[in-house]
Amino acid sequence: MAGGDCSVVHEVPGRLRLRVPLLAEPSTDPRLLETWMETVPGVERVRVNRGARSLVVEYPPHLDLTATIRARLAAYGPPEAPATPPGRGSEAGMAPILGAATSLLLLPFLPPPAQRLLTFATVGSTLARGADTLVHRGVKVEVLDALAVGLSAARGQVYTATITDLLLALGEYLEQRTERQSDRLLRPEPAMAWVERDGVLVQVAGDEVREGERVTVGVGETVVVDGRVVAGVALVNQSAVTGEDAPVRKEAPRRVVAGSVIEEGRVVVEATQVGAETTTARISRFIQESLEKRSETQRMADDLADRRVYLTLITGGLVYALTRDLTRLESVFLVDYSCALKLGTPVAFKSGMYQAARHGVLIRGGQAMEHLAAVDTVVFDKTGTLTHSELAVTDVEVVAPDAGCTAGDLLALVASVEEHASHPVARAVVDAARERDLQHITHGEVDYLVAHGMSAEVRGERVVIGSRHYLEEHEGLSFAPHQPLIDGLEEAGKTLLYVGSAGEPLGLVALRDTLRAEAAAALTRLRRPGGGAADNDHR
Repeated sequence: MAGGDCSVVHEVPGRLRLRVPLLAEPSTDPRLLETWMETVPGVERVRVNRGARSLVVEYPPHLDLTATIRARLAAYGPPEAPATPPGRGSEAGMAPILGAATSLLLLPFLPPPAQRLLTFATVGSTLARGADTLVHRGVKVEVLDALAVGLSAARGQVYTATITDLLLALGEYLEQRTERQSDRLLRPEPAMAWVERDGVLVQVAGDEVREGERVTVGVGETVVVDGRVVAGVALVNQSAVTGEDAPVRKEAPRRVVAGSVIEEGRVVVEATQVGAETTTARISRFIQESLEKRSETQRMADDLADRRVYLTLITGGLVYALTRDLTRLESVFLVDYSCALKLGTPVAFKSGMYQAARHGVLIRGGQAMEHLAAVDTVVFDKTGTLTHSELAVTDVEVVAPDAGCTAGDLLALVASVEEHASHPVARAVVDAARERDLQHITHGEVDYLVAHGMSAEVRGERVVIGSRHYLEEHEGLSFAPHQPLIDGLEEAGKTLLYVGSAGEPLGLVALRDTLRAEAAAALTRLRRPGGGAADNDHR
């Protein structure tokens, strides 16, 4: 049975409920189905109710995702073999917890025979999972859980059995919830794309773009393919992919990579790598593999927990042989901590990765986390780590000695024109002029060439500001005589803004990413413990 055999039960803006007969199949893992549907661009939350055989999808109300969601669901197919053993381990959500809690509320009002029936119905999934584990995988923690719960239920200790089952369900739910929150935060979110098909722009999911198609990307939108610009010009922020702190001008036939964001302008990109071959898809696979890779500590915890099961069973057997007391045997099984040992370790790693990601630190799986204690060298990419990813003016150089212009005059002039733009370089120049309390210089109408520069009439002279390419190739100015000055500024890692007036070079404004105030102290702290070194990579 495929996921396409579904029907819409209820639909309102931002919320869709579907009837999914596939959920009646024992081989269907609700967690896999939820994860499958969460990859639809725009989807914010997915909930499966296996009992009602329904799927609820939530998304922003302004989006119309009904067709996309149904198409994604139609493409789903359950694995040939169950991903997890049958029983509560393959049940997602709150159902086991609610079932056990409801049983606890009903038990006081039922006669003893009914209490036993209800208890066995409640713990049935735990017993079934234990039996299945014993048959297919041998003596594991699940077998011990089933023995502890089953022995209590068989002796008529309905409250003990139900409470134990409730605690087991709660522990598994917390583990699943932590994993899902961590995975959702750590995986890059998919984006939508505007694709030209049959002469019309249509919006599709980023992973549905085909090689050779042309994608139109505007201001604030994310590039979803790797490709080359075939039309238009734009300032592109590639910091999420390359770490560059300043936006880069892109025009035909320059290459763009998935994950970049358009800050100004508009481009048409011909896709050369799509879907799983894009830069962001490779990053996503890297993160996915990291999340699924178990650390040595996790493997040791699992092995230790499984070995403790044998120790617990032998201890229980000895206790019963010496005392002939089932209550003591039951106590041995109930107080064993193998389950906590096995569940606690992966949850601790997942929770640590989740908390780190919330603070802007991406950890490559549990193996990387457990190796942190042995680190003796740290290499930093400065952008966004040691710096704020915010440009600041560092130098203002006047290169026309006869212009009668000081550095302050040049900065005031550039800021007066650049205040009409919104890109990071313009904002940094305007902020620098305000900090120095420089006066605004009156000018004529500003002409703006996207991703190149600006020009305006000032005191009867045309002033041009922008990239070296713009001033030399488009305006005919030459900065070659000032090459030593330019080389020195660029070698210091600075971004340059070129200024010309009256057909001659006028000056340079240099900008660089701002260092975090706490960077030096942080590096000092890293060097101190254990005598390790911390290398600052300023590339």
